[in-house]
Amino acid sequence: MLNFIICEDQPLIRKEIINLILTIMMPCDTDYKIYEFDDFNLKLKRLINKKMPQNIFIIDIELPSGSGLDIARQIRETDWNSIIIIATAHYELAAEAVKNRLMLLDFVCKFNNFQTKLKETIITAIKIIDQKKALVVNSNRVTYKIALDEIIYIQKETIERKTVIVTTHEEHKINQPISYLLKQLDGRFIQTHRSCIVNKDYIKRIDYKNNKIIFNNNTYIYLISRSRKKDLRKNVGSYL
Repeated sequence: MLNFIICEDQPLIRKEIINLILTIMMPCDTDYKIYEFDDFNLKLKRLINKKMPQNIFIIDIELPSGSGLDIARQIRETDWNSIIIIATAHYELAAEAVKNRLMLLDFVCKFNNFQTKLKETIITAIKIIDQKKALVVNSNRVTYKIALDEIIYIQKETIERKTVIVTTHEEHKINQPISYLLKQLDGRFIQTHRSCIVNKDYIKRIDYKNNKIIFNNNTYIYLISRSRKKDLRKNVGSYL
């Protein structure tokens, strides 16, 4: 899911940005959502703390409650992956953002060919996100690009016979088999069972006696087959 998060206090400019996003995304089959805010309020703070992946923030630098750079600072406290674009009528403030090392993609001036330049910047942001290592899957005629570093484990369900991709923030149920997904994954993933693939980076502890894998978020699964134990110990370790 690609998330566009707009914070702009002027309704006409906010609508202009939304229409621009709709135009850009119309020919794409990527699933996306647009969030709009008129100030740095509690709902926006909660959304930032939700730590969703694949975010493109478009923030006005002048807001009723203060500077849009304050929003950028809060994002960067815990999130260095989201893309931040600043819309401004004061281009000279770009120097302050650079000085504070907020890693902004661009400053777009509202009074200098705004639509064209913002469109170019959004397209660049989408390309940057697309280049991240991702698992590409299709579900209900929608293509999802799931960042590999967000995947905790992948499991084949026995009841619904769906493959479940469990990430740090949500789950995706798809029809593709485990063997198909395994070809798209890299060295951080290991198959622990014919019905399960796990991301080694999220493993907290392994109980080999009970075939239990505990992850960093304290969720767990019982999916270690006898034939996979040796490979698992070699690649992950003998955690007890």
